[in-house]
Amino acid sequence: MRGIDIASYQENVDFQRVKNAGIEIVYIKATEGLTYKNPFLESQYSGAMAVDLKIGFYHYLRANDPIREAQFFLSVVDELSADCKYVIDVEELFGQT
Repeated sequence: MRGIDIASYQENVDFQRVKNAGIEIVYIKATEGLTYKNPFLESQYSGAMAVDLKIGFYHYLRANDPIREAQFFLSVVDELSADCKYVIDVEELFGQT
């Protein structure tokens, strides 16, 4: 299966065009750190749902207590339905081991 990931900087995604390009899965950035929530999460979610794409969510990890970050992420996506496993995006170590 082919998939993409999207975040808040991709505000106006044409999900029908995405699907027409052969994409079957979209991973949506839901949260980052302890407080950031993607302001377009719900609209990106409903747009992907409208064209029957499989949906997953990811959290961008920061240098905080990872349990608290996971709890925040889960609290944000709790009411949303996911077809794919949740993912943690680790791009910078910020001193973590």
